[in-house]
Amino acid sequence: MRNDDAPATITAYPNGPLIVRGRVRFVDEHGASVEQPRATAALCRCGMSAIKPWCDGTHKLSGFTTETPDREPAGSDEAHDECGGCEADSPDA
Repeated sequence: MRNDDAPATITAYPNGPLIVRGRVRFVDEHGASVEQPRATAALCRCGMSAIKPWCDGTHKLSGFTTETPDREPAGSDEAHDECGGCEADSPDA
């Protein structure tokens, strides 16, 4: 369980989204607040999500990579275990 007073953390997952844990204030390009859908949110890094700024799993289909071809990323699926998965991973997608 997370302490609401603890600082938020942002973790870049290999070949996947940025995972934001904790409450932060997201704002759009006009300074308007963007509602955070849950305490842990996945932000798109591949640029192809249909629900930006949130990750929808498109990085898996697009071949998005953050690693050089000669390196194997460690723990690339761990992000989805903590945030509940990307929108495309849900049965409603």
